[in-house]
Amino acid sequence: MTSHDFTTYQFDFPTQHWTVGVDLLADVFSNAVFKKDLFNSELCAVVQELKLYKDDYDATLEEEMVSLMFAGHPYHYPVIGYKHELWNLKIDAIANFYHAHYVPNNAIIVVVGDVAPDEVVATVRQYFADFVANYTNQVAIEKPVRDLVQRSISLYRDVERATGRIGFSVPGLSAKKSCELDLLTWIIGRGRGSRLYEKLVDQLACVVSINSYVYEMFERAVLFVEFEPVEGVAFEQIETDIVAEFEHIKQNGLTEYELERAINQVKRENMLLLEDFTLFAEEVGCSYLATSDHEYLLRCIEMDIDKAILKKNIEQIVRDDCVKVYMHTGRVLPMSGEADLEDWQKIQDESDEIDREKRADKIRTSGLEELKHSKQIIAKAPIKFKFPNSKKTQLSNGLDILWHNHNDNSLVTIIVDLTSNHYVDTLDKLGCYSFMFRMLAEGTRQYSAKELAREFEHAGIAIEVRSGCIMMNLFSGSLEKALSLLADILVNSIFDESRIAWVREQIIAEIFEYWDEPSEFIKQYAREQVYKNHAYAKNELGTVETVQAITRDDVVAAYHAYVSPQGAAISIVGDLRGHDLIALLEKTIGSWTGPAIAKSGFSALESAQHKIKEYSMNRDQIVLGFAGLSVAYTDTRYDALLLFDYIFTGGSVSSMGSRLFKLREQSGLFLYD
Repeated sequence: MTSHDFTTYQFDFPTQHWTVGVDLLADVFSNAVFKKDLFNSELCAVVQELKLYKDDYDATLEEEMVSLMFAGHPYHYPVIGYKHELWNLKIDAIANFYHAHYVPNNAIIVVVGDVAPDEVVATVRQYFADFVANYTNQVAIEKPVRDLVQRSISLYRDVERATGRIGFSVPGLSAKKSCELDLLTWIIGRGRGSRLYEKLVDQLACVVSINSYVYEMFERAVLFVEFEPVEGVAFEQIETDIVAEFEHIKQNGLTEYELERAINQVKRENMLLLEDFTLFAEEVGCSYLATSDHEYLLRCIEMDIDKAILKKNIEQIVRDDCVKVYMHTGRVLPMSGEADLEDWQKIQDESDEIDREKRADKIRTSGLEELKHSKQIIAKAPIKFKFPNSKKTQLSNGLDILWHNHNDNSLVTIIVDLTSNHYVDTLDKLGCYSFMFRMLAEGTRQYSAKELAREFEHAGIAIEVRSGCIMMNLFSGSLEKALSLLADILVNSIFDESRIAWVREQIIAEIFEYWDEPSEFIKQYAREQVYKNHAYAKNELGTVETVQAITRDDVVAAYHAYVSPQGAAISIVGDLRGHDLIALLEKTIGSWTGPAIAKSGFSALESAQHKIKEYSMNRDQIVLGFAGLSVAYTDTRYDALLLFDYIFTGGSVSSMGSRLFKLREQSGLFLYD
């Protein structure tokens, strides 16, 4: 992975082979070769990656805004570069950069996992001790100079709905304000209990969705607020309302309640980081490179900073950086008509012609090199791993309970799976089941939608409600509260008409967004071709027409018919110490009742026939999908098919040893997932 400030080479190995990763890194650092044919095919692949990236319009807008905000500074340049510069890149420039900067004093090694620290140090010394430092090519990056200037950009693209964002330049990672910025994102725009969600979504109903996040860089970062306006609402009004909320913080400070809510959510997310070794290793390296403080990330994870100091620092960031004169804006807007579409097509045709000309003298003629080093690795027996066994019982209401006590951290994950899903939707009301499930979080007899969001988020509880499934992540100390709230939404949802109208608006916006992203909807498009009239072909979201036709009576009928503990299961994994789990479940969701759910009587699947289907869109890249009927998990051929997937495509780990990757390496003409 490459960013504005650093490049990461990442290896995931089974414990018995972790030293192979150090061996490979040492080889990369000292023995890289630069052959013209290899350079040609990889350059073509990078250009394809750039073109694919440009089809992600939100990411493109983010990149363009960063470029505008840091004009005259190295952060101005996009990470992947410009296409015209890539096509003119020379292999000697790559080799010179490698020899100048791939030196030990420019690098750190991070090892995370089931390893002994002394063995790690000894192994790294074994492979890297003879490397010679080189300080002659050190580059000092100056901090960007701030100015009282606003910059804006609008991208006109073939999309159905407009989106916008504002950005403020804020302290970078080197300033050691990561904790404060993470908290600020939750205070200002993350979650339904944030200031901007409550104001712009709940109160003013002028945006369909809103979010905030930090685009991290070492010297200066960017605090982004992204939003999707309700049709007919002016961008300028939304931007004014956002600035007003920052101004309110500047004048009145933060409340104790919102700071506690943010701290609880960030603490929970930090604990999740410790469960993902790959991401944790990346964060350790990034934090150390930026701060030269190997303990700073751990202090952030543990939130080992006085709350009063955090509050003071956040308010200072808002006063210094989140003010109107420093605000930059960006928009992705629909094209205005056929003339714009024709111009866009002409631009794409011209770009494609240039690519064809440039690629003509960059054809790789040599075959792939024979495997050498990998054949010398002697596979060791895997370390025995005992998969955790869950315990199982059933509540008095028929709900199956599966649980496992896991004490590595203080978190608990809860998943409720119902026996039904969106396959039960009728063709004229596609999306009804998903619509109904969304409404479970929109208010109960005890809490309004706003109050419910506050109850969850202030307790540090994350909840995701989707078709046929409810997922929650929380601290062990909040388990009883989480189960009580879960019972409330399952039993006492009221399906308020005004909330139904608003959720309908959000779903329709999601449908437009979904069908604007070829890499997203190609799977649904393939399902429709393979499954034809079978229930498996149904789209969970539905269509604009069917969602508009769904009434409150439809939603309530679906709730009474399908939201039932009969045949459902709740899985609970995490730190369950100190909880009488079964008694607690009986006390809370034991009151949930419902009818028996008949098993879906699906029709037999028809054999898939060879067919080529096209879906035309104005995009720079073509997304190809190959689909057909698979086999059931219980089929004796399933394991063989899974192994074939790894051999052919690389499987879930995207193996670089797969046949498709070799084809991509040979041609440089495509990327795949």
